[in-house]
Amino acid sequence: MDPPSSWDSLRKQARKLEAQLDDQMHLYRKLVSTKADDSADKILNWG
Repeated sequence: MDPPSSWDSLRKQARKLEAQLDDQMHLYRKLVSTKADDSADKILNWG
């Protein structure tokens, strides 16, 4: 990664990081909701 030389390059780098974090948070939420759904199904089917 090139060292940032201006505010514009810093801004671009921040936007890339923000987009990466958004993607990772989306995948994490999806994983957590899938796990929660699986747990709820197991509890409902247990009895």
